[in-house]
Amino acid sequence: AVSVTITVERRDPSVPATCRVLAQAVDFQPVGEQQVPIAASADPLVEVNLVLTTLRRATAVVVKGCTVS
Repeated sequence: AVSVTITVERRDPSVPATCRVLAQAVDFQPVGEQQVPIAASADPLVEVNLVLTTLRRATAVVVKGCTVS
């Protein structure tokens, strides 16, 4: 598992979103993935802490994209 903090900025923070977070191994193979819900808020910039379970050691974590709900 790996602990990460992602920062999400939205034009309209009153609309909830979902972000796809991907953990990668040293060979760039995916070793973990999680859909992260981002709740509606008053602040357009939100930090989310999460623990991403991995199949083996991760060397990088990337946000592959976010969609509004």
